[in-house]
Amino acid sequence: MLAVFDGVQHHPPAPPYPHATEEEGYHAYSLHGYIYGKAFFYYPRFVAVQGLVSTLIAFSAAASSNRARRAFVELMQRLIETTRVTHPWLAQEVGRQLIGLEQFAEAQVWLHTAELLQHEWLAVTLDFHDSTPGRDEDAGASPSAARHGTGPVTRHRHAAVGNRPARMDYGLWHFPEMARHAPTLRLDHHLAGAGIMLGELDRMAWDEGLRTSNLAFADLGFASSDIKDLLTALGDTESEAVQAFWYEYTRARWRHQPGWDAALAAIDERTNALREQPGFGPLSIFRFGYDPEAALFYLNGAAKMMRSEIADRQHPPIIAQRRPPLPDAPTLDV
Repeated sequence: MLAVFDGVQHHPPAPPYPHATEEEGYHAYSLHGYIYGKAFFYYPRFVAVQGLVSTLIAFSAAASSNRARRAFVELMQRLIETTRVTHPWLAQEVGRQLIGLEQFAEAQVWLHTAELLQHEWLAVTLDFHDSTPGRDEDAGASPSAARHGTGPVTRHRHAAVGNRPARMDYGLWHFPEMARHAPTLRLDHHLAGAGIMLGELDRMAWDEGLRTSNLAFADLGFASSDIKDLLTALGDTESEAVQAFWYEYTRARWRHQPGWDAALAAIDERTNALREQPGFGPLSIFRFGYDPEAALFYLNGAAKMMRSEIADRQHPPIIAQRRPPLPDAPTLDV
């Protein structure tokens, strides 16, 4: 690997490869990290939350008022607390927004945290499909091999795109043991964090008229579809983790309603409007900024959670629930 960094031609071994995967079909994926010469460094533990991080940063970037900045700082901090994963890009965005709020001491703590977390980008691969080359101030785009000369590598946010199955990097850049030995993220923490973020952003978009770039809404649409697919695949096999999602999503999405009856009425109204809207499949995200099928999925799931809570209050179970009940009043402290 070091020889390749010095420009020596490497000839990978012939197949079959000991780490070959049996994945069906071809698809692309992205990784958050930083680029250094021909190498791309990432941290496998951040992969699970990177879709949530990208979406939240895209919305936070458009915040212009102090009220919006505070809302996004609280949401980003809560996502970090719930998932137990501090993504360096998210920590950096919290620090940036705190500077806008003139909370400089707190901003310094978050920015220093983001700097330290950059040392956790430990796994290495090659960026085959680079779309963000480094730039010199006077010379424009610089070649990949010279990128490390444009500034500290820890300043280079980068999202690399790879292929699965990873046939291009078999025998050279594909190191699955790095991902296998990375610290894992608990499913219930991941889904609870996703519920908080999707619920808050859906409420801001639909109820508060949040306006931002089309790209940010596309990110939210794809994140919503990805979580929907995950929840559908899990079914009842991970009931506690799935319930954690619906609990957090429902109270985040509808917490400003005066009660569940009002929330259910709003859900029925929104559901009827969506059913009359023509569908365009995955292209709906680019046409509308969201997928009507996914929107119906979340409306139905939230309504089911509310009705379950109402039934439990009218007929309490013999064994008390492990989690606290959803609140009726709009005064939930988040």
